[in-house]
Amino acid sequence: IDGLPPRTPDPDPTLAAMTVRSKRAKPSPAQRALILRAQGEMGIADIATIETVPPDAVRVRIISCGICGSDDHYYRAGRIGNFVVESPMVLGHEVGGVVDEVGADVTHLRVGDKVALEPGIACHACALCASGKYNLCPKMSFFATPPVHGALCTEVVYPARLCFHLPPPLTTEHGALCEPLSVAVYAVETKARVQPGQVVAVFGAGPIGVLVALVAAANGARVITIDMNAKRLDALKALIPNAETLQPCTEAEETAAAVRARAAQVGAAADGGTWEGDVAASIDCTGAEPCLRAGIFAARSGGVLVMVGLGRPEIRLPTVEALTREVDIVGCFRYRGTWPRCIALMASGSIPLDALITHRYAFEDDAVRSAFDACNTGQGLDGRAVFKCMIKLAPEPDDQA
Repeated sequence: IDGLPPRTPDPDPTLAAMTVRSKRAKPSPAQRALILRAQGEMGIADIATIETVPPDAVRVRIISCGICGSDDHYYRAGRIGNFVVESPMVLGHEVGGVVDEVGADVTHLRVGDKVALEPGIACHACALCASGKYNLCPKMSFFATPPVHGALCTEVVYPARLCFHLPPPLTTEHGALCEPLSVAVYAVETKARVQPGQVVAVFGAGPIGVLVALVAAANGARVITIDMNAKRLDALKALIPNAETLQPCTEAEETAAAVRARAAQVGAAADGGTWEGDVAASIDCTGAEPCLRAGIFAARSGGVLVMVGLGRPEIRLPTVEALTREVDIVGCFRYRGTWPRCIALMASGSIPLDALITHRYAFEDDAVRSAFDACNTGQGLDGRAVFKCMIKLAPEPDDQA
């Protein structure tokens, strides 16, 4: 990146392209990126552009980029857990764009295609990758996770296998939403294995919690969502008409009792036994100790607690409760193999994603800072509650034939 310290060279040419650097790159005023230079200090600046596209890669013009809580956390805190921003880094990992150039070996994409980018490159050589669990690859290079640059820039050169075609009428905004939706799909369908007729308790009604609730409902479950924020719960009811909502009690056991009671009501009101009367899965999207504790207490014997939210490194959990009732405690890290499923869900109209983009911002310094402030406070300058902020780097192109 022009004016930034170089990264350690990587032998994989597509990885080098992903991190927006190349020995053959030339500075280009047309190529711009949002750069986090230090904690609390970010701005849009010129970066280098890639001259050549490797045979298995494509050049993608980024049109839409969603702001994730992790982007805002890196901006304000300079780190997330063990991932520390030690040198300037391009932000952004929720992106959709248009293919501008295709590598010689790429056959499934063409110039003009709208695409969603899966933001992590695994090594595909380790035992975890060989077993299919590439999301756990120890050599994973992930957009905007130090030291790898992100994709909130005007273009990237990226492996074609990680670029997924968006059929009309899907837009690049849908492409950007594939990333947070993938978190929800992986949690609900792969880790919790939600089935039609089950009752699912979702802790947290932030962006990921709402998506988890939507995906669970799309899979035929009845959802009970727990959050302290009544406005968030009201917004969720507008998206899922039969959603059940609760605000937490003072103690985790009391919250769990309220969840179990609501699940029993759902079961009792079922027409012909359609709905089960207990909680098959608790899915925590907060990382908060009280929610995790309540999730274990609320789940039925033989049920599951899926941990999606990232909280403190160490917490207290009722392990005897989990052990004696065989409540599985399952970690859930990012996703794997979810992009085709997400695109199918969006194309089918099963999930009303258009309603989830509450605020859009131009790719300008002041506008981007406003987007990050809105993401941080949960409220835009217009006074409306924020669900997803979208940065528009360019106008949405017309659908391709």
